[in-house]
Amino acid sequence: MTLSVLTLNLWHDAGPYERRAEQIREWIEELEPDLIGFQEALRGEDVDQVAELVAGHGYNVEYVAGSPFFREGSRFGRADFGNAVASRWPISKSEGRKLPSSGDGETRAAISVTVDAPFGAVGFTCSHLNWSFRDGATRERQV
Repeated sequence: MTLSVLTLNLWHDAGPYERRAEQIREWIEELEPDLIGFQEALRGEDVDQVAELVAGHGYNVEYVAGSPFFREGSRFGRADFGNAVASRWPISKSEGRKLPSSGDGETRAAISVTVDAPFGAVGFTCSHLNWSFRDGATRERQV
């Protein structure tokens, strides 16, 4: 039996998000991954970006917030910016963890899950480290 994994930085709602979301749903349908790690995913009171993207495919989803998000005019409004894991199989354990910060207010998180796959337990972690060139030392602490 094989394990198919997809990881994707959603880039939150930046750029032409609605068109990108349509393409992401098409690729999820075509690839049928067993596990998906999403970075820069938005989740708020009335919106859940990952749930919308995997709707109808039977995935189990766990989410961890990294920092607050707000963009004027965004349909996501005030939300959390974080990471998510979607699994074709049940998720028996989930742990979110805040990662060390560089002090600039851009906080990150990681989520680790245990998935009950047909061939045994699978551990899977999705993280999103600081991205800036100047954040090398922060990335080292985050890892």
